[in-house]
Amino acid sequence: MVVQRVTTPTANLARLGFKEAARAAKMLDDPAIADLVRGEGGAGLLEMLGETADPEQALLGLIRLMEAAPPEVATSLRQVLTGRPPQSPAARAPANRAGTSRAPARRPSTTSTEATSPESVAPATVRERLLDVLGASSALTDVLVRHPDLWEALTWPAPKLPEELRDDLLRAVGADPQAEMPVA
Repeated sequence: MVVQRVTTPTANLARLGFKEAARAAKMLDDPAIADLVRGEGGAGLLEMLGETADPEQALLGLIRLMEAAPPEVATSLRQVLTGRPPQSPAARAPANRAGTSRAPARRPSTTSTEATSPESVAPATVRERLLDVLGASSALTDVLVRHPDLWEALTWPAPKLPEELRDDLLRAVGADPQAEMPVA
């Protein structure tokens, strides 16, 4: 005799790592994110939320961020959360809550010659970074809720390691980074 296991949405959430699965199931019905979790890529989004340090905190942070984001920022966030590249910051002017134009988050200076456009980081990586931040730090979540356009900092390539920066600087002045005592 084969016993068929009946799975409920709450049980599925518990298997994904949600400790308060019943509460999480109710939060998934929030209008700010319901279309994200029910639509294309929704199962993958739930799995990624379950992999964060605190899935409930990540889910609540996502709801708060989507509610606080102006429409153009929310559109870019939805694109990333469904696995599509975000709309370029140059193609839109992020606005603050009062509706006035606000400059996009500043990208840190880099010595790299590689592309540093938001499109240079894979959407899946950006989605993972965003959910990891939301699930790991309520303080950073609060900052993102107050300034939703700052999420774009997660689209920047990771900074180089000190050794890589040293090698780049030595090459820039004509020195061999592999030499025991590099001389320009």
